[in-house]
Amino acid sequence: MPIYSSAVVTQTQDALSVAQAGYDLASNSVLKTGDTMTGELNVANTRAITTNGNVIFTSNIFDSPILTITSNTHLADNAAGKIIFVSNTSNITINIAAASREGFTYTIVRGNTGNVTIANSSAVTRLNVSTITSLNIMQYGAATVVYTATNQILLFGDFI
Repeated sequence: MPIYSSAVVTQTQDALSVAQAGYDLASNSVLKTGDTMTGELNVANTRAITTNGNVIFTSNIFDSPILTITSNTHLADNAAGKIIFVSNTSNITINIAAASREGFTYTIVRGNTGNVTIANSSAVTRLNVSTITSLNIMQYGAATVVYTATNQILLFGDFI
C-alpha cells in the first residue's frame, strides 16, 4: 500500500499525476484501493476528481476562505466556495452576475449596520421562495447563492 507523502499533484491533459521524490505516476494513473496520500491536493476549478468508490479525507476540507468587501461589487464564479463578509456601516449592493458553469455556492454575510442589497443581472434567472419581499439581508444575517444551472441561481437566507 503506497503512501505518497507531501506529494505534488498536477493536472495535465485531464489526467491526474502524483509526483514525490522523483517518483512519477504515468498520465491517467489510478490510485489503487488502500493507497493513501498526505500533503496538499489542488484541483483547478475547471477540473474534477472522479471516483468509482469512496474517498476518505482525514482533515477538514470544508474551510471556506472569507472575502471581505467594502463597496458595491459583482460576484459570480470568482466567489465560488467563499464567505463574502460585508462589514460596512454604509449601504452596498451586491450584483449576482452570470456564470459559465453550475454547481457552486457562496454565502454573503451582513456583519454591520449598512444595508446589503442583492441584485442579479438580467442574464441570471433567480429562483427564491415567493415570500421574499425584499432582497436586503438582515443585520447579522446571511444569504446563500447556489448556481443550479448555467446563469440560474437559487437564493435563500435571512431577508428583511
